[in-house]
Amino acid sequence: MQTITRKYEAKPGEDIRKIVLPDMLKRARLRKGKTQKEMGLLLNIPYQDYQKYEYGLIFPKRDRFLEMDEVLKMPGAAQIYEPKKRNLRYFIDHEEYK
Repeated sequence: MQTITRKYEAKPGEDIRKIVLPDMLKRARLRKGKTQKEMGLLLNIPYQDYQKYEYGLIFPKRDRFLEMDEVLKMPGAAQIYEPKKRNLRYFIDHEEYK
C-alpha cells in the first residue's frame, strides 16, 4: 500500500482545522467504506451538506462534528474542538491521515 504524506499549511490568521478536517473526514469515510450519500443518511442531513463539510466549504458545528465522529470513529477527533487540548500535529502525523 502506498503512503501519501500530506502537507498542511495555513496562511497567517487561517484556522488550520478548516484545512485538516475535510481531508480527515474523507479518509475516515473511505476507511469505513461509506459514500457521501450514506453519510448524509446516517447523519440525517442532505448529502450535499456532508459534501460541503468534506470539501471544506463549511465547517461543522461541534454537535454535528461529534455526530460524524460517532459514525466514523476518527482517532483523536474530539480534540479538534478542545482549544486547550488541541494538538493538530496528532492529525497531521497520525498514520490513518497520511
